[in-house]
Amino acid sequence: MKFLKVYLFLLVMCVGLNATSQSRNINLTISVNSQVEGFNPDGLQFTLIQSDYSATYPSSETRFNAEGKCAIKVYAGNHRIKIEKAGFTAIDATFNADKDMTVAYTLTEEVTKPYALQTSVSHDPFSGKAAVTLTWNKQAPCFMTSLKATTLSPSIPDRGVASTAI
Repeated sequence: MKFLKVYLFLLVMCVGLNATSQSRNINLTISVNSQVEGFNPDGLQFTLIQSDYSATYPSSETRFNAEGKCAIKVYAGNHRIKIEKAGFTAIDATFNADKDMTVAYTLTEEVTKPYALQTSVSHDPFSGKAAVTLTWNKQAPCFMTSLKATTLSPSIPDRGVASTAI
């Protein structure tokens, strides 16, 4: 009888704790856009984490529609969102969801600094016209190999020479 009371007490405690546990009762709308022409957010997946409890929302619920919006019910508290798309700068932001809310983010095009700048000058002696062609972000190979040789022979990539047209 003593054990029955203990089990009954534990059962009541578990049911009581479960009934008072946190529920997903906050309506959150997330929108994403970009100034890049041809940007299509349809199906773009993002990561949403409830930071207080490290709860990650399912990937089936964290996708943008064709308009760049996603409506989801979330737990109250601090959240962290990560939005990544190839060719764009990743978004990693935090916010506190304490009431129904809308958050909006803008993806910006990823810009890289030019490297391996190379120039080539062409001159037409008959017309007297000259042109300078610039190329960048194409890395020349550092080592050249021969199928017949078993060793690598180093090669130094050409350095572009800047010149002016006259």
